[in-house]
Amino acid sequence: MSDRDGSDSSETLLARVREVERMCEDLRHTISRSVHDINNALTVVASYLTMALDEIVEPAVREDLAEAADAVRRAAETARTLRASTRLAGTEPEPGEPASGDGVSILVVDDEPLVREPARRILVAHGYEVTDVDLPSEALRLCGEAGRRIDLLLTDVIGREMTGWELVARAREIRPQLKVLFMSGSGPAETERCRAEGSPFVEKPFGPKELLTAVGGALGEAS
Repeated sequence: MSDRDGSDSSETLLARVREVERMCEDLRHTISRSVHDINNALTVVASYLTMALDEIVEPAVREDLAEAADAVRRAAETARTLRASTRLAGTEPEPGEPASGDGVSILVVDDEPLVREPARRILVAHGYEVTDVDLPSEALRLCGEAGRRIDLLLTDVIGREMTGWELVARAREIRPQLKVLFMSGSGPAETERCRAEGSPFVEKPFGPKELLTAVGGALGEAS
């Protein structure tokens, strides 16, 4: 075989390797987005199940709800396993007990209304004042309003218009001391960045205790 033939074979092999790498990267992104959507749905179900268990006293109904909650936990474990298999492992829940709001103002940003609504209800029920929006541009507009109190920005890492990181950077240009809590259910780079920088982070799916504990931690409140 001539040197030219050997060179052609090497180039063909390299092209195939690069194509496989591209396909693997596309697959990782697809899995990441899918796990994010699954965890959004699980967050909604877990939050409402927990709130229902706090309100319903009939034994038979509570037993059914508890079985449903257990199914959600198993599904969440499956999602975590899927994330780990593609190097998307997230952070562990923070220890401690949920804090109480006492009128603290929180701005919630998530493009999924079915996530924002249970989060809002959980926080309001524990004494927080909550404003929730779907677009980062709306959050930035509120940050720019003189006299508006915002003690904590709770934002999804993945969002419309811009990422949660970009939103935080622009919000802190307006309010340099703004405290932040990220939330997400996917993303290798996003999760690793939170862990590397020590940024407060709550992993989806979360229930009331996980959310309240993470909020208290982000605000620097004692558990």
